[in-house]
Amino acid sequence: MRSFNEAWALKGTLEALESQTYSKWRLTVIDSGSTDGTLQLIENFPVHRLIQITPGSYVPGKVLNLGMESTTSGRVVFLNADATPANERWLELLISGARGAENLAAGFGRQVPRQDCRLPFRRDYDDCFGPHRKSASWNHFFSMVSSIIDRKCWLQRGFREDIMYAEDHDFSLYWRMNGRDIVYIEQATVIHSHNYNLEQCYRRSKGDAHAIALCGLDKSVTEKATLSRVLTGCVKDWVMDLTYGMSGRWDPYAAVSFPTRFAQRYGKWSGLKQYAKELRDQVPVTQGNQETCVFIP
Repeated sequence: MRSFNEAWALKGTLEALESQTYSKWRLTVIDSGSTDGTLQLIENFPVHRLIQITPGSYVPGKVLNLGMESTTSGRVVFLNADATPANERWLELLISGARGAENLAAGFGRQVPRQDCRLPFRRDYDDCFGPHRKSASWNHFFSMVSSIIDRKCWLQRGFREDIMYAEDHDFSLYWRMNGRDIVYIEQATVIHSHNYNLEQCYRRSKGDAHAIALCGLDKSVTEKATLSRVLTGCVKDWVMDLTYGMSGRWDPYAAVSFPTRFAQRYGKWSGLKQYAKELRDQVPVTQGNQETCVFIP
């Protein structure tokens, strides 16, 4: 479990863990310098091991590798501190789903947004994890939030420590391109979502787009990313938000979701342009698999 100032959700997550029907597990927590009471909650829980890293030193791939190194199980489950298991069978279902894939490299469970999740993000979660998820038809999709990793695969090729975004995408895509299974275990559900502000939307989208480009998006594809496509995509996203809002529980935020969609699209465009510029300037970059990847907002 990775944690950083998530006491607001951690209490519920730990309580849900304690009630799991599958009981053969030990919890290792890696905390990145929490100051909000997270550590006190962890200390009052039967944690097998607490690893504290220096505030500001967090690198996703490095922490994920540290988590794997600190355990010995053949398969290791990852759960974010703010991802609360939806029921007492989450862990049982995640493990049994992984057992059904003999060639497994990694598996990931469903994420259901919290009640306060704003409409644009709620629709994104539905596209990624819903019963009719669009991610099933994307070139590739994976999430570490609620996941299980095969140790043998990790020992051969772990998580990249030279990127700050999309390290889970890179790891899972590498193994899928090398013939291993990446499985979606829909029954294993956690409650997890974020309401990002505009600056966070831009920064995350830019970082994801650039990192995903490093793991396979070629130059010809990045050159197709234009500002006019950004604006066209924003309008399309906004109309889809309105349609989505009218089809279910209405959220007034749908009417003003355009700035959020612009921040996401413009961030993606900026990340791809940065990568294209690095290629033109012949900036040394580590290339991953050569299959075209899609960007997931």
